Amino acid sequence: MFEWLDVLRAMLGKGVADIVLAVLSLIAIAMIRKLFGWGRQVYDYSQRLKRVRAAIAREQTPSGFIEGHGIWLSRPIKGGRCGAARSTAAG
Repeated sequence: MFEWLDVLRAMLGKGVADIVLAVLSLIAIAMIRKLFGWGRQVYDYSQRLKRVRAAIAREQTPSGFIEGHGIWLSRPIKGGRCGAARSTAAG
């Protein structure tokens, strides 16, 4: 199943092949974490847009449409997990 690992060990030697494999594993883990981070940013951005649209949306009443509360009159947005982690780590 892991014939490529046997080939790598035959070409480079067992110790060097294990080091190369460990470095490649760390790079793969870093790339996966980066991709998940980008996905989280896209999700957070879409949630912010949803809150803004809800704040400025027109509401239909019996007398016609009225404007929403607006961004400045909306409830405060709670900070993300990253900001909370930084403030507790610094303090």
